[in-house]
Amino acid sequence: MLPIRGKKAWLFRLTAIPMAALLAAHVVIYRRFPGEAGYQFPGTAFLTISALIVVCWEVNLGVFRRLDRTMPFYRTPLRRVGRQVLEGGVLTMLSFGVVFTLISVVGFGGLPSPKGFVTGLFICFGIASIINGIYVGSYLLAVIYQRDPLTAGQLNVRLAEQQRELAPVTAQRPIDTLPDQPAEQPLPQRTGILIETGSQLLRVRPDEIAYFYSSGGIVQLIRADGRKLTTNYDSLNLLVNRLPPGQFFQISRQFIVHLDAVRTVRDDVNRKLTITLEPTLSPGLPAEQVTISRYRSAEFRKWLTEMAVR
Repeated sequence: MLPIRGKKAWLFRLTAIPMAALLAAHVVIYRRFPGEAGYQFPGTAFLTISALIVVCWEVNLGVFRRLDRTMPFYRTPLRRVGRQVLEGGVLTMLSFGVVFTLISVVGFGGLPSPKGFVTGLFICFGIASIINGIYVGSYLLAVIYQRDPLTAGQLNVRLAEQQRELAPVTAQRPIDTLPDQPAEQPLPQRTGILIETGSQLLRVRPDEIAYFYSSGGIVQLIRADGRKLTTNYDSLNLLVNRLPPGQFFQISRQFIVHLDAVRTVRDDVNRKLTITLEPTLSPGLPAEQVTISRYRSAEFRKWLTEMAVR
């Protein structure tokens, strides 16, 4: 997802929370408005609702951020929204019950009335629904109206830079190196990924994997050297959470690709992308071309840009 961050987030909070609390205090609780006879500003209701909105906002934002890491929106949008609404709703209700009860006990010297509790619960539920709607809507708008996205040509330049950095280089030791200077130690290898195949578990390094391909309920592992391995998985969903997210990206329901397997990127119609993968699925093909939908292309550009400049 692409949430509001930094100064914009704080400005949005400072503007939206008081306005929402002011509206709810007058419409739902006090039910009187400036200019009416006997009107007094509902300060207690305003402060109580403001506190509840802050709690709802932070709880849901925490859920969004955690799911952004474990279940990105582009992978399974419907499942993500359902999980987001379910977890956010449950945690919102629990947080509301605790905070509202504390406010009533500390501020008013007793437990809240059933009517007051139900009213507050209704307000909190509405706020949580609005927050979820804003968050999902902001993501869709960011995909449709992406500001200054990198072109396919710029992405190809980044890819070329990445491939040059990864190419083996024979370095010569400087002549004036001191004899007692400790030699540079090689970096430790990344932990391998365990893949179920046949009756065994195969340990494969991430850089040995070009991509995973799913078709007809069969998932194949395509190695970087072109060799194929049939796994025991029947869906890519069983693999997604087991792979390092920084190195792998699920571009469609059929492909999860490693960064090094992406050779070229080309702009397609309707904000789609067409990428070239190596090695190919079939040895006789000159190139393996895969189309990325407009909804995943924005996240793919972001992922490719971040990884290619490391």
